[in-house]
Amino acid sequence: MLKLKILMIFLFNKRFQSTFFLLACCACLIQAQYDLTGASAVWDDAFHEWNVYGYDQQEEEVEGTLRVKWQFREDAWKEWEFELEDYRAQIRQKFANDMHNWELRSDNGSLDFKLMWRNDINQWQIHWNRKRLKWRTKFTNDLNDWVFDGERDQIYTVYTVYRDDPRDWEIYAENIELPMDVRVAMLFISIYYAIPK
Repeated sequence: MLKLKILMIFLFNKRFQSTFFLLACCACLIQAQYDLTGASAVWDDAFHEWNVYGYDQQEEEVEGTLRVKWQFREDAWKEWEFELEDYRAQIRQKFANDMHNWELRSDNGSLDFKLMWRNDINQWQIHWNRKRLKWRTKFTNDLNDWVFDGERDQIYTVYTVYRDDPRDWEIYAENIELPMDVRVAMLFISIYYAIPK
């Protein structure tokens, strides 16, 4: 009987209710971060669907997908979906006739990415939360190897496993903390502009 009274006091205490409500809201907003390690085309002769690999915070292997949202539409390459465990994102062209200006939307927010220079797909700017970074190919006109221009000890690169074969990609990261949305955008740019459409 005493336990029931204590439980009733807890449940009807306003301070406890508001604290519980705040904790529940925060738990819903927190999303796990994943370390992406690579991507592979599901089919050898089609590039509209990809398996994405990574690790969660407990260092367990996880697998997700990157795929065209509307596969059989004429403008199918303009909208993509990314899923990895509880992380989901939509990637789409910002403007119908501009394939070099994109936006990514997820539960974490949104970001934009576009060419740094007109008609030069080797250099991109990614914008989020009033921050900006440069994502570029390691060598001009070679879409096999992409790098992040960060501090001297920060490394983030996405590269093809086999040269000029865009079906398999690996990701190497060292000493860098980037939001999941930014890492997905960098992977998407690397894959999208290297594959035939």
